[in-house]
Amino acid sequence: GIMTDNPLAVQWGAFSKRTGATGNFSYVLKTAAQDTGGTGAYSATDTYEQKGKVYLTDPADAGAWTKTKLDTTQVGILNAGVVTLRVTQLQLLELRC
Repeated sequence: GIMTDNPLAVQWGAFSKRTGATGNFSYVLKTAAQDTGGTGAYSATDTYEQKGKVYLTDPADAGAWTKTKLDTTQVGILNAGVVTLRVTQLQLLELRC
């Protein structure tokens, strides 16, 4: 059946590789009206790699995740400006026990 309880945590993830110059990229997680991330740079490699981060609480308010919060959360990639990045999958997962 469909789960209606709240998630315990949220994880963003991306599969990506660089196709040109070396460089870094960051993720951006937007909950409510606040952007989180964009400062934790990941090195882009020339082979596909999975990157990601788990949030136990909503970074916008440090509160527990709810289904409503999860439904309105956005995730994206912020290019540092020099890397040509190919992203094959960008995901936001809800984690449950």
